[in-house]
Amino acid sequence: MKPVKDLNLEEDGVALYSGFFKGKELENLTNESANIIRISKSKKWKHIRIYHDYLRFFSPNIFGVDYPFNNRLSKTIYNYFNKLEYKEKILNETGWKDLCTSVIRLHTNSKFYNYQGTWHRDDKKYPSPSSIQVIIYMKDEDGFRIVPKNKNQELKQYGFNTDNDQSAADTGFAKLNREMFYTINAKKGDIVVFESGLLHQGFCISDRLHLHIRHEKKDFINNNKQNYYNVEDKLLPNFNTDEVAINHTYLDSNFFLIIKRLKSTVGYFFPRFKIIKQNILGSKKQSVTYSTIWQNIFS
Repeated sequence: MKPVKDLNLEEDGVALYSGFFKGKELENLTNESANIIRISKSKKWKHIRIYHDYLRFFSPNIFGVDYPFNNRLSKTIYNYFNKLEYKEKILNETGWKDLCTSVIRLHTNSKFYNYQGTWHRDDKKYPSPSSIQVIIYMKDEDGFRIVPKNKNQELKQYGFNTDNDQSAADTGFAKLNREMFYTINAKKGDIVVFESGLLHQGFCISDRLHLHIRHEKKDFINNNKQNYYNVEDKLLPNFNTDEVAINHTYLDSNFFLIIKRLKSTVGYFFPRFKIIKQNILGSKKQSVTYSTIWQNIFS
């Protein structure tokens, strides 16, 4: 496989642009994003994502923050984002006339817990030439995994559908041969761009801070400088988030939730015994160390 630095969006479906952001524009975005994470961890923002709800010995294990540009979180971050100059790069690489923005999420991770997500496609169909994902890194981060275009058909041998995201449940933590995917080790200021339908997996063994963004093809040009990236209304600063239902029990506390969190916390220090059994009895092999203390040793 070619070096990560040589990946090409058209040919491989994924590209890493090193050192794309520098100086004041990067620092402003980073500082304000870090402040949003602090607000969310203090339980003053309900629109968060929790993928593994552990006991609260250390800092809360928040995975992501939804609606990060909302005025209730920050009065300035949307302006910082709107001034970022990567749109022309995307349009040149894709050949689109313009783009719109349908997903913006601020991703983080606990300093104390490893994280490994499932293999998935952000677009339900592949190929998906009309939608891309952009990751803007505000901290160094190693581990993100992605299967390039030329390996997509080989996913059949692991039980994946090659044209959609409706694969069997036992493919979520499938152990792919390392020649099947690229591992992206990014630095602060880098951006990664990839076709939304490519199979990929989040992987992190440290705290992280990045914006996860989805752009879609737009067939006519919108010259609204106040909304340079044509961000959907629900993601803009003035959107009323009171209209959005809370999709987690993270802010609740009762006996059964405490027991559930205790079980999750204990499980973090052991491999996945249920999957070990499945690996012995079955032909499809899955990771037995995902989101455990052993994740980086045996993955």
